[in-house]
Amino acid sequence: MVKHYAVYRSASSFNTVAGMTAALTTRERRADIGGLANGVAQFFAVTTVNISDGEKPAVQSVTATPNPVPGSFADLTITNVVSPASVYRGQTVTIDWQVRNVGVGATSTRGGAAVNSWSDRIVLSPDTVFEDADDVLLADVPHAGALASGGSYAGSATIQIPTKPRGLLLRVRPRERDQRRL
Repeated sequence: MVKHYAVYRSASSFNTVAGMTAALTTRERRADIGGLANGVAQFFAVTTVNISDGEKPAVQSVTATPNPVPGSFADLTITNVVSPASVYRGQTVTIDWQVRNVGVGATSTRGGAAVNSWSDRIVLSPDTVFEDADDVLLADVPHAGALASGGSYAGSATIQIPTKPRGLLLRVRPRERDQRRL
């Protein structure tokens, strides 16, 4: 069973991830890596990590050179999360957060069509890997309305902690498959 995928990055070609630290981990089919310079080649490899943290270190890296994408895009970030410092099984809690568009454009598709709705997802997790096998979905909170550059909105949800929680950390973030390239 897959726990997550690990994405590795290097400035030079590599054939093993032994001793390397993943640039990111994900359960999604798509991943965004920041901090890349346009026109500068980077090498990447992806491994599958199973639920026992098993991972084959032998890989074949591929090269990619970022190029600027024309257009102005949104970049949503979660700030000001307010939640209890600790919770107990079965407890009802309120979680508040703020979403801010730190990008240069309004929420839109790559083609420029407005994106006016998405969901903020609240997840209970024992680690910092979002959407892997050990997460517990607590709520999908719908948002309606586009978000201009510099704009923000407040979110809030009252949820009940499961009686058999598997997670330890509370994570709030926009649900990626609803973002359609925000």
